[in-house]
Amino acid sequence: MRTLDKIKKPLALRPPKVQAATTCAVEVATLFNCWRAMSVDAPQCAESAKALMTCMAAQGKKTDPAYSVNEINHWLAKSRRKKQL
Repeated sequence: MRTLDKIKKPLALRPPKVQAATTCAVEVATLFNCWRAMSVDAPQCAESAKALMTCMAAQGKKTDPAYSVNEINHWLAKSRRKKQL
C-alpha cells in the first residue's frame, strides 16, 4: 500500500472498554484480605465467607435472559469473518 493511500483512509476508532465491577467483588476482597491477615482456616473469617456465599446465592437467583438466537448467530458470524482474514 502506498503512503498516500494510508493517509486517505479514514481513522477507525475503537470504543473505550469499560469494566464494571462484579457484584460480589467487595465480599471476595474482604475474604481474601481476612485470609491474608489470618490463615485460611481462621474462625474470624467466617463472617466474610458467609457474606460472600449469600451474595453468590443471590446472584444465582436472578433470572437474566439467556442469549438470544440472533445474538449467538451474530457472534458466530463475527468469529467466522475473523478466521477468513
